[in-house]
Amino acid sequence: SNLITAGLGTASLWGGRGQVSDTLVGGDGPDDFYYGANEGTDYIENSSTGDKVMLYDAAFSCTSAQLSSTTLTINSTTGSLVITNWSENGMNTFQLANGDQYKFTQTGTTLTPQKI
Repeated sequence: SNLITAGLGTASLWGGRGQVSDTLVGGDGPDDFYYGANEGTDYIENSSTGDKVMLYDAAFSCTSAQLSSTTLTINSTTGSLVITNWSENGMNTFQLANGDQYKFTQTGTTLTPQKI
């Protein structure tokens, strides 16, 4: 497993290929967190408004999204992305390889992806 921490300013973080758990820790500036198919379970910590999750692998598909307290878990057929301290008003931009962007809206405990 890898621990990757951003510094000051803008950063791009990626845990790398493989079915291992990686932890990506955002910094003070806007950060891009990269995630794709077959990358196991990755954890994003210290995300903030202006940060993005870049779902760069066109084969990636969300099979479910769950919110438990402030932890957002996005499951796919090949792994999971876990975002701690998530808020719909915080980091909430998920961009696909083709440029399409989505955000999750929250109604109670239900999360719905919406194209933006």
